[in-house]
Amino acid sequence: TTPTERFVRSGGTVIDNDTGRVWGFAAGTHNHSTAERYCSDLNLDGSNNWSLPTTSMLSSIDNGSGCLHEIFDSACSPYWARGGSCPSGDSPVYNFNNGSTGCRDNFSFANYRCVKD
Repeated sequence: TTPTERFVRSGGTVIDNDTGRVWGFAAGTHNHSTAERYCSDLNLDGSNNWSLPTTSMLSSIDNGSGCLHEIFDSACSPYWARGGSCPSGDSPVYNFNNGSTGCRDNFSFANYRCVKD
């Protein structure tokens, strides 16, 4: 039998066969509210239940060498996340360059990628 690839591109998405998550392939760089709105309004491959991922979801696609798994072809750090416990006016980010999580001012720009809920 042939082993299953962990990540598989399918249309505008990347399927993670280890976690079952479906990631939007297109990523961008914006402030937190724009990134959040983009994901919640996204209709991709017949699905409209997208959101920003949590920091733990983002860590699952970290390739361990300071960047996302190479199938994503995108910038490495930092990425907006949802949830977390940040002070008012800040939102969580995951930093692929060192595998850390933190908080960032909502009006600053960071990368983002949507995940299907």
